[in-house]
Amino acid sequence: APRIRALQAATDYAELYRFAHALKGAAGGLAACELQQAAMRLENAARECAEQRGDSAAVADAIEQLLPSL
Repeated sequence: APRIRALQAATDYAELYRFAHALKGAAGGLAACELQQAAMRLENAARECAEQRGDSAAVADAIEQLLPSL
């Protein structure tokens, strides 16, 4: 969680996307479906921000949904 928060604070959406992508893959390998879905939501939101500098609120929402799964 500290790494996710640090990337969010730095608005490093490209790195946050990569982190979420790796987390999604690891969760899938462990059959942690809830975590995998939450990581996928964060991955998608971070990618959109990285590509378009879109709405950071979507990233914040995805993080809040992800953290309880960790």
